[in-house]
Amino acid sequence: MDTRHRSAPEPPQKPNPRATAEDVQRGRRHQEPLPVTAPLWKRVIHEFMADDISNQAAKVAYYFFLSLPPSAMVMFGLTGFFGGQETGDWMTQRLTTSLPAEASDLVSGFVNDVVHRNAPGPLSIGLLLALWAGSNVFTALEDTLNECYGVVAQRSWIRKKLVAVGMLAACALLFLGGSAVLVGGGGIARSLGLGEAGRMAWAVAQVPLGFALITATFWLIYYVLPLKDQSGCKKTLLKASALVAVIFVIASLAFRLYVTNFGSYSATYGLLGTVTVLLLWMYVTSLVVLLGGEIASEMERTS
Repeated sequence: MDTRHRSAPEPPQKPNPRATAEDVQRGRRHQEPLPVTAPLWKRVIHEFMADDISNQAAKVAYYFFLSLPPSAMVMFGLTGFFGGQETGDWMTQRLTTSLPAEASDLVSGFVNDVVHRNAPGPLSIGLLLALWAGSNVFTALEDTLNECYGVVAQRSWIRKKLVAVGMLAACALLFLGGSAVLVGGGGIARSLGLGEAGRMAWAVAQVPLGFALITATFWLIYYVLPLKDQSGCKKTLLKASALVAVIFVIASLAFRLYVTNFGSYSATYGLLGTVTVLLLWMYVTSLVVLLGGEIASEMERTS
């Protein structure tokens, strides 16, 4: 019989209760980035998978959906400075034209039934509260873009919300303006009273101008939201933003084509189907924005 001493098995290791937020943040990036010599598309796909962007886009789309009512309140509340009801009707037409048909019906119904009747005044407390609530989508974007860049958020809660509020106002103006120029260029030319030569010049300039405004929206997102000094990467961010703008236009057209010709959400689910289409569009938009964050991050590595 063997009477030799046998040591007791070691107890399992317990997680460190003092692990910092930085440790948790870094732990999510469980894969080492590919070397900069690898093709850009391979590095972007690798980081896209490592940062779990598909699930992060779902989180951003959720906040996007919740931010829609207060954001609409803000946009139409500000029409008090710019023409009142006529400007609000024009904005409604431009906004719904850029959405899939089923989603545009839901948004236009909400605007007509709620916003136009209860929109806060341009200098009211209600407008400020709506602006504050609508900024949640940019707070979620900031968190995920920090993950794309591999940095740890250090902004205070107040500063983070103030940045998000400013971004909501700036991006709403840029994106709505770009969409309006691309979709409603002819109406803009008529409202400006342009002659034949002016309308021809506008027809040539409307696509580059609208594309430039949408590119500026993405550039502002990637320049301001990540907690990283981007002052030396402005040109690189501009290239990345232009590429993302192209991807966004293609994705939006493809999604509209799918919903129009293959999707039957309204026929199958009724009103719930329109909500589903709107959520899917927001998810696709969030996915493109976060994919652009990965593209910008990887382009900066080689700049």
